[in-house]
Amino acid sequence: MKILVDIEGVLRGANDDPIMTGVVLIGSLTAFNQMFIMSPETLAATEQWMDINKIVDYDGIFDSSYFLDGENLKERQVSAARSMGRIELLITNDPKIWAFAFEQGIPSIMFGVPTYTRPEFRPDAPKRLRAWDEIEAAVERQNALRTKDARVQQSEGIKFE
Repeated sequence: MKILVDIEGVLRGANDDPIMTGVVLIGSLTAFNQMFIMSPETLAATEQWMDINKIVDYDGIFDSSYFLDGENLKERQVSAARSMGRIELLITNDPKIWAFAFEQGIPSIMFGVPTYTRPEFRPDAPKRLRAWDEIEAAVERQNALRTKDARVQQSEGIKFE
């Protein structure tokens, strides 16, 4: 299984402190899976942070070199990882990236530790900050597509013989 993990909010908190719940989760998943990390920093800076915090069991890093002007870095990283083969799971605490991956058909997990989650990423965020709406909109779009899909609708009853 190929797993893509957003370092921000899953492994690393706001003050560069490791999030131990995320480290344990990722550590347990690396045993039988391929683990790739998404980072907003350079490869050298990300590897240094990972080494300092003793996170060494991963298969690759998608770093800041994937950035193109006018595009979202995390979306580019997800697309780059996807171009190298099927992603079976994305773990993030960013609702916008969760919604992007969901719309791309990638199974995704929202990871949140209350002391590390940014206020605008929380479901109870004030309305002006609320990024959670993007998840709701993505789910509603997917449900609307499924209801319009002729392959999903049944035109015949089930016959038991």
